[in-house]
Amino acid sequence: MPARRNYRTIVLAAVLALGLVGQAVPARALDQGAAVTLVNKAMDDATKTFSGKPMAPADKMRAAQELIGRYADLKGLSAAILARYWTSATADQQEKFLPLLVEYALSAWAPMGELGGSDKMRITGTEPNGPSVVVHSLIGSPGDAPTPLDWTVSTAADGRLIITNVAVDHVSFVRTMHDDFASYLANNGGQLATLMAAMQKKIDAATPAAQSASGK
Repeated sequence: MPARRNYRTIVLAAVLALGLVGQAVPARALDQGAAVTLVNKAMDDATKTFSGKPMAPADKMRAAQELIGRYADLKGLSAAILARYWTSATADQQEKFLPLLVEYALSAWAPMGELGGSDKMRITGTEPNGPSVVVHSLIGSPGDAPTPLDWTVSTAADGRLIITNVAVDHVSFVRTMHDDFASYLANNGGQLATLMAAMQKKIDAATPAAQSASGK
């Protein structure tokens, strides 16, 4: 059976770095064609960074962080993931959580293989989902089983189209993070500081330097 590549790194970069910024459009009902255009733009920008470039894990992390830092507005994503825990957090906690989320997501949710130069994404359809549109796509290269990517595109309050979630092989980034963090917080007194300490511990354990020091 053909293998499937793991595309979470590039998709995560696309969602964090470009999708949350989106494209300026006039305020109107969400247009499915415009949603497809946004998804293609997000993927194009991410592939320019990663496609056909074998990268060490540390280099991949730095490249993704640079792309994210250039475009991202992480507050909306953090609010979606943490829900009520975000609104109850102090301004200082929120400020510290934003960069931590990027590092944690890249190290814990997206520790994957390289994107090959022959990898291509193909839009397979769209469907309305309440006020949003889901853009269905497949990504893969010849000889590989294609991986489904489902992008949720919404309209921001200022009229921009934004990517608010993506599912890689039917695994939702926002839902996965929300469920993991909500469960941890519920079992640990609801303290965001405790969650951030646990996130930092996992980040440290996932870094190449930490692995080298431990003899792995």
